[in-house]
Formats: sequence, C-alpha cells, structure tokens
Amino acid sequence: MGLVKDGCFQMPMTQRHVADACGLSIVHVNRTIQELRHRRLIAWEGGEIELLQPDELRDLADFTPDYLT
Repeated sequence: MGLVKDGCFQMPMTQRHVADACGLSIVHVNRTIQELRHRRLIAWEGGEIELLQPDELRDLADFTPDYLT
C-alpha cells in the first residue's frame, strides 16, 4: 500500500482507538501488542510502528496480499 518507509509507518491511533475500532477490549489489544513486542516482531513507540520481522509477522497473521491487487 506504500505506507511503510524503512520498515516503519505512522499510527495515529492509540491502543484504545484500535480496541474500539475492532470491537475488542483494550486489555486484549494490549496483551496482543505485548506478545508481538516480546516476539520481536514489532516496536511501537509513540505514533510509530516498526515492523522488525515483516515476513514472520505476515506468517503469524496468515496474511496473503492477493486481495490487494
């Protein structure tokens, strides 16, 4: 989508915003983010997320970009 530059992208939403937008509890969102950090898949500092291991993150999410084309 062209939003990632040098493995990073801006995230203008807080964890609470993500939880509300996804219909999840903030506790669940926080625990999920902490697990991704623990696995060293992402770094989320302030309003920026860095994808530390994008291929592994893609595999974990079972993401296939086919629908984007």
